[in-house]
Amino acid sequence: MRSEGRRAFAQDSTAAWARAAAEAEAARPRSHVIQNGEALASIARLYDTTPEELQRLNQLPDTRIRVGDRIRVGPK
Repeated sequence: MRSEGRRAFAQDSTAAWARAAAEAEAARPRSHVIQNGEALASIARLYDTTPEELQRLNQLPDTRIRVGDRIRVGPK
């Protein structure tokens, strides 16, 4: 009986840890490194957002981006 309680506690602890890790990962901002030939519109499609939202997230004055730049693409 005693070992069953320990096993249940370990399973609950593991599940809680996994849930917390998943929530932390989901809350962390994602980023994208600009590759040759990409534009905000094509990147927006990859992440199911809009070019305007990418501009807002990254405080870009226009849609110009450069290869190698790292931009935020959302909270997922």
